Amino acid sequence: MPIALPKIFKEPEALVKHDSPDRLVLERVNRLRFWGGLSLVLALISGLVTLSIGINLIGGVVILLYAMLGLALFSSDLSVTFDANRQLVLFSTRFGPLARKTRQIPFTEIASIYLDYEEHRYPNLGKNGQIERKWYIFLVLDNEQTITVAFYQAIYEADQAPNLLKQTAAWENLAKKICAVTGKLLIRMPAVPGRTPHTFVGVIDQIVQRRLADLPPTDPLAGRTIRLRSHHNGHLEIVVDGTTYQELNEVADEDVRTLVQAAVDEWQMLNRKDRPISR
Repeated sequence: MPIALPKIFKEPEALVKHDSPDRLVLERVNRLRFWGGLSLVLALISGLVTLSIGINLIGGVVILLYAMLGLALFSSDLSVTFDANRQLVLFSTRFGPLARKTRQIPFTEIASIYLDYEEHRYPNLGKNGQIERKWYIFLVLDNEQTITVAFYQAIYEADQAPNLLKQTAAWENLAKKICAVTGKLLIRMPAVPGRTPHTFVGVIDQIVQRRLADLPPTDPLAGRTIRLRSHHNGHLEIVVDGTTYQELNEVADEDVRTLVQAAVDEWQMLNRKDRPISR
């Protein structure tokens, strides 16, 4: 079972608040509830201290402030809505009956949906060591900004960690729901577990396929076949309309070289960036 972390993260199934063909609402990581709980505890402690020394105006005001702040934060709700009818991603924050939109992103600004995974092992912790797992679903925008829309983190005893393939399937299912509403392609980062290994070449190829799919019909590259694959000796191969090249500079078509290089640049950008959790 997960240990040593506050219960602010939820499994992917529990994040879904509404799911229909044209609208998906997900709960976002809400650290405000942790601080709300802390404020309520401080209100209780302040009350006990005030009672022990005698009720006074200052003590009452402190208790009231802590209690009001705690209730507001503890009852807060953070969500992200993918609305196909409005073609928008909406980030919302709610405090009781009050709600406000903190950000909105048009679908047209989203390049792809990415799924990523991190795992860290701590062999010297616990009885048999511990495993930390992190899952991310994030948007990559046309301006190369990344925005995390779902995140999960848990630490397990090494011999009690849940089945990784089942976890992967659950997170892929959630990512596919987002793709279905937004009409965007899902790209799995190499670290995502699977029955077949993911490689950086495979991810770059996914980016190439997404860029090809986004081209207008009048583009010179529309309808052409461009694939990247790993040769069994470890070298990269570029296949253009059935012709195989070992290096990018061997490809005569400048448009193809530009497309592949842009995909490589996007991959490198993703590996340079941290993914802050959206608030």
